[in-house]
Amino acid sequence: MSMGFVRGLRITNCMIEDVETMGMVLTQIDDFAVSHNRTDKIGDIALLSSRLTNGVISHNYFKRAGWYFITGDNAHIGCYGGKHVVFEHNVIDITYNRSSGQSINLDSTDSYVIQYNYLKDSSAGSFVLNHGAPDNIIRYNICEGLTREDLVREWLRNLGGVRTQVYNNTVY
Repeated sequence: MSMGFVRGLRITNCMIEDVETMGMVLTQIDDFAVSHNRTDKIGDIALLSSRLTNGVISHNYFKRAGWYFITGDNAHIGCYGGKHVVFEHNVIDITYNRSSGQSINLDSTDSYVIQYNYLKDSSAGSFVLNHGAPDNIIRYNICEGLTREDLVREWLRNLGGVRTQVYNNTVY
């Protein structure tokens, strides 16, 4: 039996800290807002989303994902599927991992706008686009410090994103 989408969800002013696996897991949510939250020392992924539509993730502080090095491949923010989501005015600080460890992974997302974020000290890269990921926009972000010497230092890795617009980002 399918439960369908949850509508109108708001997650605000929460502190999620020292969690062995996932910080927040959001699935099939329409018309939502995730704002003014803080995560720290998350074992795997701070925010994992699947099939989100028509929402905003803003003004959050995500720190130290991949803290327990549980997996061989993770992202600080993992977005799978979904459409028309704005991810803005967030801080992503320190992403650990043994293999990839990117700040934001867009996997099969459609029409996501990633803007005005500060991404700092990622193990492998700031953004990864996977499996089609059509019509996303990545703009006005500041990306500082790719910290793994043994990995290729890519701030943006395209593994299948199409029609993506990337402009006016600052990378150092």
